[in-house]
Parts: sequence; C-alpha cells; structure tokens
Amino acid sequence: MVAHTQTDRGSAPKHPLPRIRWVVSVVVVGPILVTSIVLLVVSAVSARRAAESLVGTVMESVVVDVSEEVRDHLAGAVRLSEVYDKRFHDIGFSITDPGFWQRTIREDLVGSPAVAAVGIAQADGRAVWVHRVGKTFVAGTTEPGSRVAREFQLEGRERDALPERAYDATGRPWYVEAAASQRGIWTRIYAWFSGGNSDGTVSLGYARAERDREGKVLGAFVIDVSLENLSSFLASRPISRVGAIFLMDAEGRVVATSEGPVTLAETGKDAERPLLADYPGHYAAAAARAVAAHGHGSNLIEEVADEEPVRVRVVSLEPSAGLHWSMAVVLPESVFLSEVSAVYRRGILLALGAMVLGAVIAAVLGRRLSRPVRALSAHLVRIGEGHFNERLSLGTAREFSDAADRVNEMALSLKKRMEMERALGVATQVQQALLPGPGASLRGLDVDGRATYCDETGGDYYDFFEAKAGEDGKQTDAVLVIGDVSGHGIGAALLMATARAALRASAALGDAPAVMLTKVNGLLVESVTPGSFMTMSVLRINRQSLAVSWASAGHDPTFLCEPGEEKVQELDGADPPLGIDAATVYRSFSGRTVRPGSLLFAGTDGLWEMKNAAGQFFGKERLRRILHENCGRPAKEIAAALESELSRFRGNVSLLDDVTYWIVKVPG
Repeated sequence: MVAHTQTDRGSAPKHPLPRIRWVVSVVVVGPILVTSIVLLVVSAVSARRAAESLVGTVMESVVVDVSEEVRDHLAGAVRLSEVYDKRFHDIGFSITDPGFWQRTIREDLVGSPAVAAVGIAQADGRAVWVHRVGKTFVAGTTEPGSRVAREFQLEGRERDALPERAYDATGRPWYVEAAASQRGIWTRIYAWFSGGNSDGTVSLGYARAERDREGKVLGAFVIDVSLENLSSFLASRPISRVGAIFLMDAEGRVVATSEGPVTLAETGKDAERPLLADYPGHYAAAAARAVAAHGHGSNLIEEVADEEPVRVRVVSLEPSAGLHWSMAVVLPESVFLSEVSAVYRRGILLALGAMVLGAVIAAVLGRRLSRPVRALSAHLVRIGEGHFNERLSLGTAREFSDAADRVNEMALSLKKRMEMERALGVATQVQQALLPGPGASLRGLDVDGRATYCDETGGDYYDFFEAKAGEDGKQTDAVLVIGDVSGHGIGAALLMATARAALRASAALGDAPAVMLTKVNGLLVESVTPGSFMTMSVLRINRQSLAVSWASAGHDPTFLCEPGEEKVQELDGADPPLGIDAATVYRSFSGRTVRPGSLLFAGTDGLWEMKNAAGQFFGKERLRRILHENCGRPAKEIAAALESELSRFRGNVSLLDDVTYWIVKVPG
C-alpha cells in the first residue's frame, strides 16, 4: 500500500453534497414536522382512546352499582320470606287474628325499607296485607268467601277507612304461581291498586305457599318489592343527568328507568308494561335498536338518539334466582368526546409552534453544518478511492472532532479489514488446493467428494490417494480419509493442513490406517492448544481382493451399501480423537471384503446435524435412505442426488457447520 500525504483544500473532490444547507434544513425540519404530525395524531388518538376508556369505565361502574343495588333490593324480600316461613312453621299457618298480623307486618316493613308490601292469604279466601303509601301504611283484609277488600290507614289517631274494592287474594298471580310451585318463586311483575285509585304501583313479589304434611296448600304469602324505588335509585345516579338507564325483564318489557317510574292503569286485568321499543324517549329507542342489533353483549355500541351520537351498553342481569333481566345504559358521545376536541386543537397549536421553531433552528444549523459536512463528504470520497492513510479534521467543535476521529479510525479499520479479506482469500485458495480437485480419481474405483464450509475457511478435510502396499512397493492400495477439526476459521484450517501433511507422509511409507492415525496424533498433541482436537477416519481398500481395513479417531462410522442388501451397514470401531492424548495407540479394523457394485460413504457431522427452518435435523436415517435408493448409480450421480436433497431440506437457512463427505463406488 502506497502512503498518501495530507491533501489541501484545493485537492478536495469537485462533487460535494449538493445544496448542503437545503439538505440540512430538510434533515432538521423534516423530523420536527413528522414528529409534530405524529404527536398530533397520537395525541388525538390517545385522547379519544382515553375518552373511550373513560366511558367504558363509567358504564362499567354504573353496571356494577346498579347490579348490586338491584340484588340488595330484591334480597330483602327473600330474607323476609324466610322469616315468615319460619314463623308459620313455628306457630302454624292461621290469620284468624288479622290485627296481630297487621302489626307484625308493619314492624317488618319499617325494618325492611326495600319491601313495599306483605300479603298473606288462606286457601278459603281470608287475607291480610299491609303496604306502604308514601310515608304511611295501609292495611287491608278480606273475609272467607268474600271478594271485597276493606282497607284503612294505620297511621294517625283513627283508622281512616278507605273505599272498598273488589279483591280476591287466591286469584292473584302471586297466590296462583306460589301454589303451583314447591319452593319460593318470583312472580310476574304486576300492579297494586289501593283506595280506589286507578294508578297502580308496579311491584314484583316473592311468594311462597304453605302446605300441611300431606302437601295440601293451606295458603300463601307474598313479599312485594316496589319497582318505583328502583326507578328512583336509577334516577339518582350521576349518569342519569346526561344519559339514561333502563332495566328490562326477560320479555324485553321495561321494569324500571332513570327517566321516571313505570306506572300502570287498572284495566280489569293485569296491565302490561311497555316494551323498551315502545317506551317514550329517544334514549329508549336507541337502546332498543342496540338490543335488537347486538343482543345482550357488553361492548359499547354506537347509536343515534335524536340525531345525537350516543354509546349504548347492554348487559344481562340476574339479580336473583329465577330472574333473567337485562340493563341498557345510554350515554351521549358529546359528554366524553368534548375534551378530545380541545386536546386536538391544543395539539395543532403545539405542532405549528414546533415547526416554526424547527425552521429557525434549521436556518442556524444549516450555516454551521454545511462546511464540516462538505469536508466529510469529500473525505469519504477519498476513502472510497483507496486513500486510507489520509486524516480528516472538522474543526474544534467536540462533536465534529469526535466524528473526525471515528472516521479516521474507520479508515484504518477498513484498511486492515481489506488486508485481512485478501489474506482470507489466499487462505481459502490454499485450503481448496489441499483437497482433491474436481477431476481427482482413484484407479479402479469410482470416487467423488464435496466440502462446503460455513466460513471462508473450515476445519473439515477429506482426501483420497494411492498408498504403497507390500515391501516391493509395486502395488498400491486406495486410501480414503475424512476429518473434522473442532471449531472453524483460520485456526481450524491450519490444523487441518498440518494433519494432512502428516497423514500423507505416513501413507507414503505404506503404513496401516492405525499407524497413520498414531503418527498424526503425536504431531497434533505437540501442536494444538488445549481444548482443540480433530476426529478422523482412514479407510484402505485392496484393489485385488477388495478387502477393507480402517481406523477411526472418534469419527462417525463409514456407511456401506452392498447390492441386494436391505439395510445400509456401518463399519464400526473407533478410538479417541486426535490431539488429546499422546499415549493413545490406535487400532486397525479389518476382516471385511466388499462386493463389486458396493457403495462406501463417509461424512462429517455437519451433514446429518444440518437443520431446516423448522429446527429439524437432516439425520442419519434420511441419509441411509438416499444412499440405499441410489446405491446402483455412479458416485457423481449419488453426490448430485444428495446435494439436491440437502438443498431442498435446508431451504434458506444458513449453514452452521461445515458439510463434507466422500463417496466410493466399487465397479462391477
């Protein structure tokens, strides 16, 4: 490499970066502009997501709050029914003393605010009841066989009688349904009518029948819950100031709403409550459409109420055993998205401010950066032309000074890297020259071999050559070698070259395979660093008798495929790897004569331990199958078939280990 001197400014390249100030402005303002837009979008999206999350949280809180209140509201009736059931078991079922039961019921109503009324009826028609009317209580009775209800107010000095009305307790839904059930049940929702008023109070009753030991119905009692209280509770929720809450039964009829109590008028039969779709108001209509389109899902459903976007959440509700209700919560989008618009407007102002500030900064930095960047550009061009020894100086600013130092270090590192790559190229050529060439052959045998390295150089080695046989040296045997050095790279390649030289020298003397390995081991033990070693297999074939002898230093067995045999065999027998223990004496294995047409194959573990994209190994079983299927073909065709299968199996996965093998086909 010729040394170059420091260039002056006049020798700088004549093609610096064009319009450097404009480029710097784009580099500075561009990210600010993109960042501002991204922040604007992100802030708007984040604000909307936060609002969506908030409305979801609010609605979830409403669902939990209302669900718990409804359960508590109804649980009071169930608990009180247990009290009455126990009383009747203790004192017997009899209401011959209505005054006693009226006082008892009143006391129970005072202690159970959620309960609206308690009614008791015998099978003969005698009945007694007490129910709330505002802050007062109204009691009533019917006599056996009579269908006239006599009611009066319990509060005040005198018991003011109320107008009589027709009433048959045993014909009421709560009595009929309780008598037909063997346990306590929730009745259908019905209306209480009292004092001649035509407006009824919508109620839900928990009823039980009392039976004698033979199971005959003696009578029944009902604990009524006024649903007007539920509507009042729904109306008291903060969300009801801007939205609405609806409770529906299994038939979709309104049970309670935050928009006021559900009232019914007496029609001579049980009046029906309206369906949600028939309930007046835009929120009820939006909730009905959401239920019809999505069922009782818990997602936030987008709807429109009176041309205003709203969100609806519909959930199933089981406030007590046997009741299957649902709840719909409606909330206008304007309530939770107004803040999103405000955040979006603030984001636009911030983005505009950031862009103006960025433009000012770009104008200042453009002037300060243009000269050093031009100098850097010119120097990089010089490095590209091969002037690695030149030094760059970008001024006294610490950032530019550090950048110049890094560029100078990069140039020296690049120079060393290129020198190393050239050296690696030479090493690769030298190593390839140590392996048999494409036209290499063995007299009287059909041979082929391949070595594919995962790095520029590797530690795998294969060889085949002729070695002297007998004392006169007139005859030669075929010798085939396969080896694998631990590790990769230059060190493994040098160790392989050392082993090859020692092996060839021993073969020239006519040594047996075991003697060859013993001599190579002695040399490697003295040469390698601790922890390095090499496996090797040496196989020798007598051309006249086709007798085979072999020795192995920790290498995998050679495969043998003979004509007519169903299985691929292995030439077993191995001793420790080379380079570990100088005292190792290697053994020769023989006694095997191959038949004409036989196939011998030896390889390194990189072949059968090759992995595909699924992490599977190529494996020896797959290799045995390929050898058996191609046993009758020439060596080069067998190698081509194996290479095709390896390529198909590996796909685009990089090699992690060297792949080396040789193939010998005995003619015949």
